[in-house]
Amino acid sequence: MQSVRKPPSFRAISKDTDLVYNYFRRRSIKIGVISDTHARLISEVPCAILNALATVDLIVHAGDFTEKAVLDGLTAIGQVKAVSGNMDSQELKKALPRHISHTSVSRT
Repeated sequence: MQSVRKPPSFRAISKDTDLVYNYFRRRSIKIGVISDTHARLISEVPCAILNALATVDLIVHAGDFTEKAVLDGLTAIGQVKAVSGNMDSQELKKALPRHISHTSVSRT
């Protein structure tokens, strides 16, 4: 596999350097947004949704997984940013923030 060099002008204010690098390389990031899955297992999420999420650079879940197995299943598909919702288990409420602030990127 050929290695891709990061451009010398690359500068990012982000912990997610691969995601930000993809932005500069392609000029876009494909984001999948989902919420209120209300599932106990990832297999309860419709296949069409899981297939669509497999094509994105970042999965954003806006809360109400209900069980950690769904978060784990999404994490197996790709990078996930998520917040907890009012229907989530105590385990998820402890593991996830209630809010996420935006990530800034800049190019010099």
